[in-house]
Amino acid sequence: MKFDMVLTTCPFCGTGCNFYLKVLGGEITDVVPCKTHPVSEGELCVLGRNAYKFIQNKNRLTKPLIRKGDDFIEVSWSEWQMASLESKKTLVRMLLQYCRVQNAPMKKTTL
Repeated sequence: MKFDMVLTTCPFCGTGCNFYLKVLGGEITDVVPCKTHPVSEGELCVLGRNAYKFIQNKNRLTKPLIRKGDDFIEVSWSEWQMASLESKKTLVRMLLQYCRVQNAPMKKTTL
């Protein structure tokens, strides 16, 4: 069985701690802190120590989903990006409308 140590960055917060993923036979088996990282200095929080577990979780989402009524449907990544952009535009429009109703000051923007 092939064994690798893959250096990566923790995905959980903005600190950006590094750690190594132990990979045995193509499966991640553990996390080893990077002793040379300038902030974490070989230590990891509880999230970092368990960061590898979500990758192999059977409930992990692996494809983009969009809500349609009460259901979620599988879509392509490009469809998801467009839907996400439209949702953000709608949210900004609602916020601008709220500011107008409240007579709140706002900066001029274009969508």
